[in-house]
Amino acid sequence: MSYKDLELISAAKNLREEAGINLMSPIGDITQLVFDLGHDLVENDFGDDFSATCMTINGIKFTIALNTSQMWNENFRRFTVAHELGHISLVQHHAEMIRNGGLLKSKAEFQSNSVIEREADKFAINFLAPVGLFKKEIENLELTYSSLSNLGNIFGISLLSCAFRFVELTDLCCSLIIFDGSTQKIKYEIRSGLMKQYNKHPYLQGWYAPEQGSVTRLLAKPLGYDINDQIVELNEYYQNMRVSIRCNESVFKLGYNNTVMVLLSALDDPEDLI
Repeated sequence: MSYKDLELISAAKNLREEAGINLMSPIGDITQLVFDLGHDLVENDFGDDFSATCMTINGIKFTIALNTSQMWNENFRRFTVAHELGHISLVQHHAEMIRNGGLLKSKAEFQSNSVIEREADKFAINFLAPVGLFKKEIENLELTYSSLSNLGNIFGISLLSCAFRFVELTDLCCSLIIFDGSTQKIKYEIRSGLMKQYNKHPYLQGWYAPEQGSVTRLLAKPLGYDINDQIVELNEYYQNMRVSIRCNESVFKLGYNNTVMVLLSALDDPEDLI
């Protein structure tokens, strides 16, 4: 079986209620929360590329095991713990599989194509950054590195998680593009509702042209080098575009998984995209 989005949102809300945390408050110490819920948490270097897994203690309580070699920063760690709480909280299929001896090995956030892992990711983002609270925080923000960094501090979630949530919930015309720096390919593109409405060009994927934005210049620089926000033409990315649309562009490396993130926000009237 698979869960609908509303069911995942409801499950995240229910766990907040069980923990006594209202929907308009950020989550504090998530490690202590695991213990308060009656579960256990251990951390070790398991010599593998998975981020975490979960094991049953007595069929009701569980142990979350974090792979320290894959915990790149504290906000990434928090998301991973919330992801595992998702497996525990989604009783049918998820927790049931663990009770029956199944070992769910979680990959880095939003990296898995497995339905069960993507469901746990959706649970985690709704648990840590509920829709109402997140929309309130982004009300007057633009999609930039600075905005995502500030949101990460508020919610204790990674830049990637903030970017996904922002694009999902914003009223802006914007896109998130994820590159794999090792293969130099576009992994995927996500568009906001308004960008979907006005930009009908095919989603970016696979090899990218050398002239696309600032990505090539960034990949040629050492890890940690960031290109500041700048104004680009949207047709640097969507090269069959016949109109000229100015965009704010932020390009930076996440610092793990060789991932490069590109944020594009239209500055001109998006109706010109038609």
